[in-house]
Amino acid sequence: MHARRGYCALMVTVDSLIPGNRERDVRNRFAHALHFSPRIVWDAVTHPHWVVSTWFARGMPRFENLAEFLPPGSDAYALAAYTRAQRNPFYSWEDVGWLRSQWAGPLVVKGILTADDTRRPPPMGRTPSWCPTMAGAA
Repeated sequence: MHARRGYCALMVTVDSLIPGNRERDVRNRFAHALHFSPRIVWDAVTHPHWVVSTWFARGMPRFENLAEFLPPGSDAYALAAYTRAQRNPFYSWEDVGWLRSQWAGPLVVKGILTADDTRRPPPMGRTPSWCPTMAGAA
């Protein structure tokens, strides 16, 4: 694939289709859309430097690494729709095998969810590095 461009390893995340139990997001009422509430206003009043340097200087914070894939002026709803569209609900071990056949360097498979998956034969006969999901991460 791109070893000649200076990449030394390929990491594949396989658990991104499983929504995390992000208790802190529920507790803090995280949402992609910003709804002004007394708490949001209080945060702005108590953090004026951040408001001026971020909101007034650049507008609503966004994922800059995805900006090039979205139309100019896209909002958080467009970002959420884009990231949902990039997910493949049918991703399988055969897909990992195909990646292995295309990449001769080290392959790291991140997000293994079950012990049985760590005991699977390695794709294409080469041993990948398994990186299990952090249990209980919130």
